[in-house]
Amino acid sequence: MDITYVGVFFLTSVLLQSKLECRELDGYSFPVYTTENCPKNEQEWNQRSAVFNCSKEQTYACFPNNEITDLIEFCYPLPIIAIPADLCLYLSKKRSQMDAYECKGFEYGCPDKPYRGSWIFHYSACVSIGEGCFLAEPLCRRCSAGIIYRDPHHIDDFNERFIRGDVYV
Repeated sequence: MDITYVGVFFLTSVLLQSKLECRELDGYSFPVYTTENCPKNEQEWNQRSAVFNCSKEQTYACFPNNEITDLIEFCYPLPIIAIPADLCLYLSKKRSQMDAYECKGFEYGCPDKPYRGSWIFHYSACVSIGEGCFLAEPLCRRCSAGIIYRDPHHIDDFNERFIRGDVYV
């Protein structure tokens, strides 16, 4: 009986651990990890932020990847991520920088005022994704050939505006 208990405990631990583990991704200029979900409230945000233990010059972040296929967590090299109204962010793999996606056409959940990356749990539509699109988009679907077309909602100059100081929170 004791050996059965130990076996069941071991297998359960292994299965739970493998489900909770995230995977580090290559191709970014800083460590980036996949995650099943972004924090859903302030308590979860604080817990995940504590796990990452970002420096004072960085902030914990959880956003979609640039293909909008996975949620990713990382320490972003700015103390505050300021996001204007009507935009959701994602991390560009090519530049390892935040890029913006205009969400005015979302059926629900588009931020209607400026916000910070650390408040993303208030705007779950910006981190609710599936098969290459935001679930709040009316036509959330992806080309079956696997080709991603440039979307008119993508904001090319977000980083330039952010660095110039045109983005306020």
